[in-house]
Amino acid sequence: MPTHEEIIERALERIGAGYVFPEKTEAIDAAVRRRLAAGEYDGLDERALCEAVTAHIQEVCPDKHLRLLWSEEPQSLEPEDQDAGQAAFLALLEAENHGVRRVERLEASTAPCTC
Repeated sequence: MPTHEEIIERALERIGAGYVFPEKTEAIDAAVRRRLAAGEYDGLDERALCEAVTAHIQEVCPDKHLRLLWSEEPQSLEPEDQDAGQAAFLALLEAENHGVRRVERLEASTAPCTC
């Protein structure tokens, strides 16, 4: 079982490496590390840790897509496993027509997208 510090370190690495707004990552990293050093995460179980870290991340960067979730099942962080997940996601997008349900041609030659 990884320690709280290991969980947080891995999460901050992933945020720093791939978050869509890289200018926010330094503030996120500093806020979470400051709380870690102050012992704010001590004594929390893993699920509560993820909820607390998510709240602290979202105080700095209120992006509801950016969160730390706990899963009882171990998740692989190996690149080849991520590639398989990406392939499955792309296949789902294609099967769902990338979220576009209907396109209509109107008299004025406009085509509204019903997504």
